[in-house]
Amino acid sequence: MEEAFWAARQGDALLHTSFMADVLGAVLEVAANVVIDALIVGTTSLLAASVGITMGCTAVVLTGFVAGVAMVYTGVTDTVSEVCSDLANMLFPPQIEGYILTGSGDTWINSKPAARAAATAASRQDIEAQEAQAK
Repeated sequence: MEEAFWAARQGDALLHTSFMADVLGAVLEVAANVVIDALIVGTTSLLAASVGITMGCTAVVLTGFVAGVAMVYTGVTDTVSEVCSDLANMLFPPQIEGYILTGSGDTWINSKPAARAAATAASRQDIEAQEAQAK
């Protein structure tokens, strides 16, 4: 089952991943894919050598390419990406960057006004009144 998306409401926090989590997640993902591909290419080379077949450079590169394509089609790369992102977010958790200040006057989600889809320019007095009402 796909991950559920929750509707945004007035007063909900806006979470963003940290820069370090993004960088670490990307580095871990590249490293994991390189290790997996190297294991597949290395195993194939050892098996070929054990039966007396020599693998040229082209065959090694082709084996790596086929392994990469197989990883994409079987969903291994998605799983690796998700695990790496989860690990990076565990080490550098998302931070609250702000809160949704405005909401709909006639649409409610779990007893809170639904967040507006378009940005609106509110006056300072309106924002202060909404913040006071949200508390």
